[in-house]
Amino acid sequence: RFEEFEVPKNKYCQDCIHDMWFLRSGILERERSSIGTAQGTRRLLTFTTPSDKRTRRVFKMISTPVLDLLCCAFFILSTQTYIVAGKNQVVDWTFGMRKGGAQVDVLQCQSVTFDWSTGDGMLHDVWEFPTEEAYDACEFNETTKLTEESVQGKHVLENEDTLGVTKRWFGCRVGSHCQAGKMKIAVKVRPLLADKFFQSECVGGTPLIARNEDDNTSCRKRCKRKRGCIALEWNAIAQKNCKLFSTAPERRAGRANADAQCEIAATTCAAEDDNSEDGGGV
Repeated sequence: RFEEFEVPKNKYCQDCIHDMWFLRSGILERERSSIGTAQGTRRLLTFTTPSDKRTRRVFKMISTPVLDLLCCAFFILSTQTYIVAGKNQVVDWTFGMRKGGAQVDVLQCQSVTFDWSTGDGMLHDVWEFPTEEAYDACEFNETTKLTEESVQGKHVLENEDTLGVTKRWFGCRVGSHCQAGKMKIAVKVRPLLADKFFQSECVGGTPLIARNEDDNTSCRKRCKRKRGCIALEWNAIAQKNCKLFSTAPERRAGRANADAQCEIAATTCAAEDDNSEDGGGV
C-alpha cells in the first residue's frame, strides 16, 4: 500500500519536477509538482505488509529513474485507469443486527450487500426510504420495495446503483423489525474523484463552498464529507485554496496553473474499473 506523507520542506532540491503516482483511499492518482527550497514538501512513500502492521519507510521521494520505473510498473500492474480496488460493504441483515441504524460509507461504483443468506429463522425484506425523516421513524408509507419477504436472501447495490453521490436509507418492513430489531441502515455514497487535471483550474461547475485546507488530501476529505460535493479544485496559493462544486465542471483541462488541480467524480461504472475487493462487514 502506497501512501503520501508530508515532511519538512525540501532542502536538497531546487526547482525540481516530480511525476508521481499515489494510492489514496483506493484511488491511484498521478501528481506532478514543482518543489523548491522556498516552497513545497518532500514526501515519503511507504509499504505495509499484512503480517507487519507497522508502516516501514522504503523510499524517499527523489526524482530517480529507479523510483520512476517502480511507480510506473506498480501503476501498470494495478489498473489501466485511475480507479483501483476499494472496499465493498456487507450488512448482516438479521433481527437485532449489531450495527442497526449505523451508516455505511462506500465510494461510487462499490457495492453494499444486504445479506441474510445464513438466516435467523425469520422473514426479512429490503425497502428504501424516501427521506431521512421516514428512516428515523421507520415510516414505510412511501418506501420502495427492493426484495420480497424470504427466510434466506441477499440484495446487492452495485455499479450504477451506487453511482449517484448521495445518502440513502434502507429498512426491513416485516413486523417490528425496523424499530425493535434495528433492521435499518444508511448508505452514504462518496465521490470517486476519477477525472483529474493536474496543473489546471476547473472549467465551469457550480461552486458549493470554498475553505482553507492544509493540502489537497485534506481538500479531498472535505469533499467526501460534504453532502452534494462531486468535484473540487485545489489551488495552493489561493486565499481559500479548497473549492468544492455541487455540479461537475467540464471534463477537460482549464487555465494552466502550476499550483492548481481539478478533480471530478466518476460518471460511469465501466466494466474495466475494478472496485470488487470485499471489505469489512457491519
